[in-house]
Amino acid sequence: MKRVLVALFAFLLAFSASTTSQAGFTIPDDVDITSDIALQTIVDGATFGFNAISQVQGSMMPDRQTGKGGSNWVCQNFDDANCRTKDVIFGVLLLPPCSTTVTIGCIDSLSIGSNASTLKPARMKFEGVSQKIPASPIAEVPAGGSISIWESEGFGDYIVLASLAYQMAKSEKTARITNFDVNLIPTTYIQNAGYFAPQMSQTLDGEYPNVTFANVDPKRQSTLSTKECLFITDGYCFSREEFKTDTRAKISLRVPNNVTGWLFGRMRSPLIEVKPIDSKNNLLSVEATSATVPSLVGVYPKSEVKNNPGVLKWAKSFFYEGDGFLEKRLAEKGLFGGHSSGVDKLEFVTWWGDLLKAYGGTDKRFGINSRWMFGSSTVGSGTNPCFTDKTKLIGLVTTNAPFYESGPPKMVDGVLNYIVAGPHHLGDGKTLFRGVYDLAIRSEAARCIYNFTEAPLRAEVTVTSADGTAQDVATESMTERDGWIRLGAYNFTFSTPTVKVKFIQDAPAKKPSAQDQSAPVKQPVASETASKKQKQVTCVKGKVKKVLKAKTCPKGYKKV
Repeated sequence: MKRVLVALFAFLLAFSASTTSQAGFTIPDDVDITSDIALQTIVDGATFGFNAISQVQGSMMPDRQTGKGGSNWVCQNFDDANCRTKDVIFGVLLLPPCSTTVTIGCIDSLSIGSNASTLKPARMKFEGVSQKIPASPIAEVPAGGSISIWESEGFGDYIVLASLAYQMAKSEKTARITNFDVNLIPTTYIQNAGYFAPQMSQTLDGEYPNVTFANVDPKRQSTLSTKECLFITDGYCFSREEFKTDTRAKISLRVPNNVTGWLFGRMRSPLIEVKPIDSKNNLLSVEATSATVPSLVGVYPKSEVKNNPGVLKWAKSFFYEGDGFLEKRLAEKGLFGGHSSGVDKLEFVTWWGDLLKAYGGTDKRFGINSRWMFGSSTVGSGTNPCFTDKTKLIGLVTTNAPFYESGPPKMVDGVLNYIVAGPHHLGDGKTLFRGVYDLAIRSEAARCIYNFTEAPLRAEVTVTSADGTAQDVATESMTERDGWIRLGAYNFTFSTPTVKVKFIQDAPAKKPSAQDQSAPVKQPVASETASKKQKQVTCVKGKVKKVLKAKTCPKGYKKV
């Protein structure tokens, strides 16, 4: 059990492995769980585990070599005096709807429509009843609520699951944001008093304190069957439905302005807007159309794992080297494997290869899932100096690829590269899976990359296959509005293509010289006084420094 603690600390928001209450979302109905197989599923948005409730934990880290000694404690919030003595406090806080009492760290509004011109405000129906976390004034962390259910005329009911993840070491006074996610999910629900929201409880794992989650009532009686429930709150089971074709939505959130760096999304044609509320908080609005993402399933005989270098490397990633647990698990009867999302999992494509296929079975939870989400897999901006402004959101990358890089696109030889991966075919084994990629980037960041001026830009978008050949893809013309540049590439194929974006600024046209005129024209000789006027000026904007032959600096720059 101690091995789990390391992974939980490293990234709390990783999608869950099989759990007591939501195991049905881990394994498709048509996979024989009694077979001696290795199984890997990549299901985007089909399960959220216990990250769908607000929670805070304190941890003492295990020994790095043996994995022994790690412990977890339930915390009341980030100001809990008992948890302040632990190595680290980490937690997930769900954003409640904004109200007269909750004005920051909350959902401001939701609008739904079939396109941008038909967006209409949705009505907040109710907030789910589940475990909540008080605000932590000392650690500067907002309160944690529950999922909220919204009703849109003509489009049905939706769950809004928006969360901020925080972490704080024992030596730190205030917590820092480590993750940010927003999910919009079409839903239908069943109301029954026999459903109970997951609750954290303090337990022992052998001799060490630990934390467990279970769907129980106060008398410790089990809840009703939750196989068909994507989320459970007290009295409700919420099922996931598909978006109507080309549903467009806009969500506005009031969030701390240290939600910065790059965001990732499952959506198409996104628009992003950031407006300051005060010195510490922003109104963040994202509008986009839903996208579809195929689920992947890999099945392989356990008896053959040691003979397949890729699958063996995958299997070893679950355990400490040399502790004997891998050999024990492979020798046992039954299923062995994991369940995950596609962030930071590009190595899975290398390990499994063609064994990892788009799901083509009958379990609707593992079909092609329509999605609308955005968030950060890593809060930060990478190493590019033009992306290191810690006071702003820099960009948003969206794709329907099951696997994708975390963080921002990487600058290689003057081109922004972003690697995605997925199956070549959909679940029928015949239809090509077509990729979608959109990029929204702050205008000032794009210009900073190339040391461009405020003059208009254009962009070249290409997609290259793993073998380096260019694909014939559809691209959307670059647009620039309200300080943001947006462009897209569509209809490319997989398995591991790289989307490449290069911004270009044409040089101003040169004035014709005297030799170029049809009739000779006597040109005035520049006086010594005039030549002296063409002095150089040094201009600074943030971390960008330019030396120009001009009298004054361009708009937005300061003369130094």
